[in-house]
Amino acid sequence: MIEDKSVPVVYAFLTRKSERLYKEKFNEIINNIAEEPKFVTIDFEIAVANAPKAAFRNVTVFWCFFHYKQAAWHKIMKLRLNDKFIEDRDYKTSY
Repeated sequence: MIEDKSVPVVYAFLTRKSERLYKEKFNEIINNIAEEPKFVTIDFEIAVANAPKAAFRNVTVFWCFFHYKQAAWHKIMKLRLNDKFIEDRDYKTSY
């Protein structure tokens, strides 16, 4: 946090979305920082969920709301409910 604002300091573009690869990346981060972060915001992916907790002892993990909404919308489309969500306000707000 800088002046009570969250500032992204690490972006990682990985070749795969495996838990092992995420853990390796977090271990690489540990080796290159002076102190552990208090908070980590991650994409909405199961593979990355355990990596920050395994790497940092006292970290609080937040899920990225944008990626959560994106995952929810992909699920809605997969279930072929997207037209219903777009057209019917009552249906959309019932979830």
